[in-house]
Amino acid sequence: MTSSRRTARTVTTVVAAAALCGGLAVAVPTVASAAPQDCNYMGYNSAPDRLGLQLDPSEQWMADNINAYRVQNGRKPLAISEQLRRPTMWGALDSATRKDGKPVDHVDTRGMDPMARAKFCGNYTGTRIGENKYWGKGGADGNALGLGPAALAWWKQSPGHNANMLSPDYTTFGVGWAYLGVRAELGGFWTVMFGNA
Repeated sequence: MTSSRRTARTVTTVVAAAALCGGLAVAVPTVASAAPQDCNYMGYNSAPDRLGLQLDPSEQWMADNINAYRVQNGRKPLAISEQLRRPTMWGALDSATRKDGKPVDHVDTRGMDPMARAKFCGNYTGTRIGENKYWGKGGADGNALGLGPAALAWWKQSPGHNANMLSPDYTTFGVGWAYLGVRAELGGFWTVMFGNA
């Protein structure tokens, strides 16, 4: 991830620890009118916002490796969902910048759960949603806990996350990643949303 994309500029203390949260699949709730312009990065449709909606190399690595893992386990690969690009970007940014001590909470700072966020931020039309979140903090000892390999390894050993990655009910997904400071490996915040639209 380049420093010009989705970087929450905050001074952080480096510690070798990882805080992680389980996967979630929810039913369709009622949600207010869709407003994707409210889920932007540095201004809706600005150059940074448009750039943020594209998968950077780390996000592409995550997408490719989740699909490879699915294929290894007899599942079809997932397609990147246009409807889930903005909700995952917003989910990662919200996790990285929230101040309430719950950086990996599935309910974001606006009070939206994954389905509500997908509908509000992406006009999502699917009937199912799953979300994997991860926060890895630390890396001074060479363990890059904020990067994709650490997140993917943790999800594979967690029953809820693993079930989301391998579920045959999902056909699409979105991947979002944000980090604190200037060294991505020291504080990475991942959001992957799985859907069927």
